[in-house]
Amino acid sequence: MKITVKQLRTFLAFDAPLEMKYIGTRFTATHSQYQQLIPEWGYTSTRQKLIANYWFTDVVAHFAAMISLPLLVSWMLTNHFKSGYLLVVIIVVLFSFVVILVASYWPSFSSNFLPKLEAVVSSYQRKQQQRVVQQIEEQVAGYHEKVRNEQEQTLLQFRVWLAAQQQKVIQQLRDGVALLQESSIIEQNQIIEQFQTKFAEYQEKVIQQFQEDLATLLEQANNVQEVTAEQIRSQLSAQRMYLLEQQKAVQNRFQQQIALEKEKTGLQHEVIKKCRQAQLSNFALTLVYYALSKAAGNNTVESTDHTANLLLKLYGVDRGSLRTNLDLITGTGSKRKNLGERKCTEIRNRFDEARDFLIEMGVPTGESLLSDLELKILGS
Repeated sequence: MKITVKQLRTFLAFDAPLEMKYIGTRFTATHSQYQQLIPEWGYTSTRQKLIANYWFTDVVAHFAAMISLPLLVSWMLTNHFKSGYLLVVIIVVLFSFVVILVASYWPSFSSNFLPKLEAVVSSYQRKQQQRVVQQIEEQVAGYHEKVRNEQEQTLLQFRVWLAAQQQKVIQQLRDGVALLQESSIIEQNQIIEQFQTKFAEYQEKVIQQFQEDLATLLEQANNVQEVTAEQIRSQLSAQRMYLLEQQKAVQNRFQQQIALEKEKTGLQHEVIKKCRQAQLSNFALTLVYYALSKAAGNNTVESTDHTANLLLKLYGVDRGSLRTNLDLITGTGSKRKNLGERKCTEIRNRFDEARDFLIEMGVPTGESLLSDLELKILGS
């Protein structure tokens, strides 16, 4: 039960999409999933995918939950549903989305979600780079081991061949000695001379062949090691250059994005400031609500928490000031008796603002209702 309440609170507070662990898990899962389907899938594609998920999944789901719960409670408490309520609901939903977008979703995206996403992308790239370097080092170590084994096998084969040649020479020498013992002295001298000549030639030939084979083998081993080391150095250098370029590109793109977001935030603040300047004051908004309610046939406008909550949902202003304005309009408070001259002038100006607004709306009945209310509050 505690876990469910904690998850619900985290969801309603819109904290889950902004957690570092949540962003990292989603990035890893999304990148692995799409890279299996599309081999050319890169980090930028996964980054764009997570940004789209933030707006079209997380934001939409959170806003739908925030709007559905109040609507469900209002529908359960309302005995009958009028068709005119639908238009009010649509207006309130659109206005609420704009307010939450400017106040929560967009600032959280710019100052919280994007920096954490960039940190996750950089961390994932660094881990992938370390993995690639480790694989290259393992391949280099395996290749060196393979070359060393081949060299040892070649030397072993040469030693076996050399031992066989020496055994062969010794056998020939023994045969020659036996032949000398059976021959005459002259023949023995001739055979010895011929045998020494042939043995010297053969020994020189064997030694020369051995030196040539050994030089060829060493040259091949050195060439293989030089080529392998050069290729490895080239691969590592190219990989480092590529990683540095990627890192610089990511940093430049992140800085450009931050500058763009700051510019957009400044423009939004200017628009919000202009909208606030163009908006009526809190008391004038309350007077407009009073006049419209009276014109619609609602003869009892009460100063209650329910009415203040309705005005809060409609206008999105401070609930305490709305309740104070309702007390002054309905006459339930003691402020009518203690109005100073300056306060009376300010209230008259608010009545003028409300009347001008009702005239622009084309509600003459509301104008007369405000005039009667002004007489009750301010007197003559």
